[in-house]
Amino acid sequence: MSYSVTDVVCKECGTNYQAALNGVFQVNGEYAATCTACNKQTFFSWGIEAASMVATSPKNASPVYFVKVL
Repeated sequence: MSYSVTDVVCKECGTNYQAALNGVFQVNGEYAATCTACNKQTFFSWGIEAASMVATSPKNASPVYFVKVL
């Protein structure tokens, strides 16, 4: 299994945390990840930048969930 890993900044508390998606980010998708500090969801769209791929999800990474196609 492979994971796309990205850094997310919580829109509620400003915490910078790592999040991992099982698979590959799609440029026309909206995603959500839960902040590891305040437990609020941050919604984000994926742009052109590349995400690093890893074989296993990093320890303490928040899971990323696909929300919708834009």
